[in-house]
Amino acid sequence: MTAQQFSSLSDLEQVSAILEFGHLMGRNVEDDQRVFLYRIESFYVSATYSALNDQLTEITCFLDADQATPHFRKQLISINPAEREISDRQEW
Repeated sequence: MTAQQFSSLSDLEQVSAILEFGHLMGRNVEDDQRVFLYRIESFYVSATYSALNDQLTEITCFLDADQATPHFRKQLISINPAEREISDRQEW
């Protein structure tokens, strides 16, 4: 699946694709929201949920991990070292 194919899916299909193909790379929990960063093949997806009602509020697709918010860059290194080794070999 490419990022373009993912972006063309409906919201429900995107959630299904994340659950089926997504590899959790990082998470950020704040007072009002929880954001999860996933890798799906050659691209990244962030899923944002409201902390108040656990409702999905946004799904964003990134071609490069550096396009994600800066706090994810730190978490990519700290949460999953095995995945970091794979990612470090790719040109970011």
